[in-house]
Amino acid sequence: MVLAQDPDLKALLGRPDAAGAGRLNRKFEALAKEVRAAAIYALDAEGQTLAASNWRLPTSFVGSSYRFRPYYFQAMRDGQASFFALGTVSGRPGLYLSRRVDDSAGRPLGVIVAKVEFDALEADWRASGEPTYVTDSDGVVVITTVPAWRFDTARPLSADLRRRLAATQTAGSTIPTPLPFEADDSGLVSVSSDITPGLYAAASDPIPEIGWRLNLLAPSGDAIDRAVAVARWLSALTVALLAALTGILLRRRQRAAARATEDEQARVELERQIDLRTSELRSANDQLNHEIDERRRLETVRQDLQDELIQANKLATLGQIAAGVAHEINQPVAAIRTHADSAAVQLRREDSAGALRSLANIDRLTERVGVITDELRAFSRKTRSETVAVGVDGAIDGALLLVSGRLREKGITLERRRAPAALAVRAERNRLEQVVLNLLQNAIEALDGVTDPVIDLGVAVKGKHVVIHVADNGPGVTPTVRQRLFTPFTTDKADGLGLGLVISRDIVAALRAVHHPPGEGVMSFQVLDRVALIDDDDAFRSALAERLELDGLTVNAFGSAEAALKVVDDRFEGVVVTDLRMPGMDGRQLVERLNDLDPDLPVVMMTGHGDIAEAVDAMKRGAYDFLAKPFAPERLIETLGRALEKRALVLDNRRLAALAADDEGSIPLSGSSRSVEALRAAIQRLADAQVDVLIEGETGSGKEAVARAIHNAGRRRLRPFVAVSCAALPESGLESLLMGAVAGASGAIRRREGQIEQSHQGTLFLDEIDLAPRAAQLLLLRVLEEREVLPVGAMEPHALDLRILAATKGDPVEAVARGDLREDLYYRLNVIRLRAPPLRERREDVPLLFARFLGRAANRLGHETPPIDHAIRRRLLEHDRAGAACINQPD
Repeated sequence: MVLAQDPDLKALLGRPDAAGAGRLNRKFEALAKEVRAAAIYALDAEGQTLAASNWRLPTSFVGSSYRFRPYYFQAMRDGQASFFALGTVSGRPGLYLSRRVDDSAGRPLGVIVAKVEFDALEADWRASGEPTYVTDSDGVVVITTVPAWRFDTARPLSADLRRRLAATQTAGSTIPTPLPFEADDSGLVSVSSDITPGLYAAASDPIPEIGWRLNLLAPSGDAIDRAVAVARWLSALTVALLAALTGILLRRRQRAAARATEDEQARVELERQIDLRTSELRSANDQLNHEIDERRRLETVRQDLQDELIQANKLATLGQIAAGVAHEINQPVAAIRTHADSAAVQLRREDSAGALRSLANIDRLTERVGVITDELRAFSRKTRSETVAVGVDGAIDGALLLVSGRLREKGITLERRRAPAALAVRAERNRLEQVVLNLLQNAIEALDGVTDPVIDLGVAVKGKHVVIHVADNGPGVTPTVRQRLFTPFTTDKADGLGLGLVISRDIVAALRAVHHPPGEGVMSFQVLDRVALIDDDDAFRSALAERLELDGLTVNAFGSAEAALKVVDDRFEGVVVTDLRMPGMDGRQLVERLNDLDPDLPVVMMTGHGDIAEAVDAMKRGAYDFLAKPFAPERLIETLGRALEKRALVLDNRRLAALAADDEGSIPLSGSSRSVEALRAAIQRLADAQVDVLIEGETGSGKEAVARAIHNAGRRRLRPFVAVSCAALPESGLESLLMGAVAGASGAIRRREGQIEQSHQGTLFLDEIDLAPRAAQLLLLRVLEEREVLPVGAMEPHALDLRILAATKGDPVEAVARGDLREDLYYRLNVIRLRAPPLRERREDVPLLFARFLGRAANRLGHETPPIDHAIRRRLLEHDRAGAACINQPD
């Protein structure tokens, strides 16, 4: 049975789980319908049913044990088995065919079983009118046109056979009995019950494949008549055969010629199809190469942009530490000048020993100035060196040299634990030094105003990894800022840019490293270098793993895809490298499984030259790249570097998406800027305060969203929120629109409820109140003062319970001065005043807002959310925006 090789079946039997059982249930169900099998089901090594095609039915086999059935223990022993019996659940007879399922090491995992019923076959035989039955190797009737004969025996049963039939429940509760007739040597049998009584001729034919025998009973009179008819026809047939023989020989020659012609046409068509397929594959390969080249070009552009940003950060950092470095240089220069003057005096006095001492001091101080200026020149240079072995202490010494002046100036104590002697990491010296310098700069700025400031700088070795951490005893940052430390322009410093940690994160991502916060006030960087290598060839797998480890990568090697799937999941911080052709699950199947786990997990395919077409297909299925064997290890290492950087970007985008999701709540304000935090706190305080609120802000800054947030956060949230666009109110019919009208008034056929009355017990939002017509302002003033409404045509006013929130497009005081807004209406509304800040005042919120709106648009269009790369982030942060909402807008 082909199903015994199904990878999903092997995976379920090897490691049962609900998801795998669900997939097999559906697969068995569809397959049973297609092949018309009564049931298909899988048993584990203990005979327990894990999945079945009838899983939806009340008679489902799932959970039942069939270890007592011969088709189970014979298949487990011999590899396969067949067994005819009544179903213990359905009570219907059928043939059970089973095959053992083994793992890659040949160990039995369980059994796959298919049950076939013969109702349709028996119906066809019954239509012929002649009794027909089939006996198994023990002489038991298993298929028959006479239901009363089922499980009867054609020969006496031994006691052992009776016990075996009872133990396996072959016939259920039926007790096998002999057939109601017995054949003699003449081949004639006399039947007196179950069918038409009479004398029948018995014919029998074996079925050697399964040891069964087909038996047919025909009325003896019909047999004699048929024999006479056959004799008559034999003579006529002989003459006809002789006449046809000559025609057959001629026809054979003609058919041979026609067959040769057809073979030639088929050969030509096959060659045409091969040429067409080759052309298609060549075209697909060219397209794939073009896409690879385009991707590499975009990678280069992105890297150039990142380099520019890193260089800008360097220059900004130098500007911040310029004063301290100038002090470091001026001090030895002043000392040099003093020693030079002293040397001149000592020479005039012929004090050569003193002059030599002064000159020696000048030489030492000059060397110190040279070291500082060399460090400045090296740090500011725009370079992108290759990754080499970099001494950890050397990189830290360079960073400390640039900030030592600021440390002394601020009285900061540096507690440093040096790295083990000669400890080195694979990195770019200049960039690693920039990361350490950025961390030190942040720590120094965090210690402003702190008594007895201390910075702790340490290096730790964890296996093959090196962890550098910087900690200070400052007050720390707020929980909100800490969550978004690596979002551009997020900072709690008045003069900070919020870019230092972002750029540091990008640098360590390019170095295949990640940051992680082990404790309060501590930020660490650890190398990210995981590669899952999968290849069934032991020698090649071992050699490639050793080569990758020499390049600083941590390799988890696996001999099969199944083994790798036990380790790799959607949180895997690394890259998968796999061979294409492997026993069991191959590379293409692995790509599909990994796509189900995480579509953004990079998978690099290795393949032989003869498998290029299959590799192209794997790329279409989601593989990141492929390399044809044999390949230079440097090519794979370069590909892994790009893939690891992409993986870091994907995980960072997911972090942004998670933060966006975390912002959902009763007050759905998006952002962590100080202005948004203050607005969020104000809304929380005003939610249940029964006072009117005036909201001001530019177009697009989210005034209505602020109003909805106030409404949704308070106890009126289950009542109506009615928004009135005051700028769009008409001059005619204004009173009826706002106040409503009774039946018969203002052309109303029935009572009409006005917009103000609709907000009863809820919230009335007056948008752009400063642009409302003067008549409307007068009506609204009356509502504000009396909290009642008088519909057109009504005799008595209706009392209202409502809260009024109003919004102005600009400064309401200026609107009053221009005469656009009534002064008395302004003072009635201006009980509490809020301001919705424009986006240009809170640029640190841009990435989070963009991630949220991008996800909503992708969901609306039914697409995957695209990643936000460095170029997009830079464009977002540099764009000058006049407004842009700060609240979650409706989808």
